[in-house]
Order: sequence, then structure tokens, then C-alpha cells
Amino acid sequence: STQADLYGRWELSGKGYQAVWEYPEKIRQVSAEQLMNVANKYFDTEYYALGMIEGVGATLEQRE
Repeated sequence: STQADLYGRWELSGKGYQAVWEYPEKIRQVSAEQLMNVANKYFDTEYYALGMIEGVGATLEQRE
């Protein structure tokens, strides 16, 4: 099952299956400023590719 696969991956990573439940909160604790600092450190704005994926049946205005 997908859930067993997820737990197994976390267990094999050494973090333990309990980390599955802790992970979302850890992500929420990252601030926009921290994210921008990492992006500025590792991404070069001179060399990038921009991709767009369009949804089916909804406009941008409908999603906002």
C-alpha cells in the first residue's frame, strides 16, 4: 500500500516512521525569508528555465 511504502521509506532513511507526522509542521516552520535566502544562495537567475502547467477547466482568476 502507499501508506506502508511511505512509512517504510522514512524508516529506512533512519528518521523513523514517526517523522511522517512531524514533517508537515517542520515545513510550516520555515519562513519566507529563510526560503528566499536558500533560493538566492543556490539558484542563479541568469540561467533558468521557466515552465508553466495549465490546468483543465479553471482559469487563474477562478483559482485565486
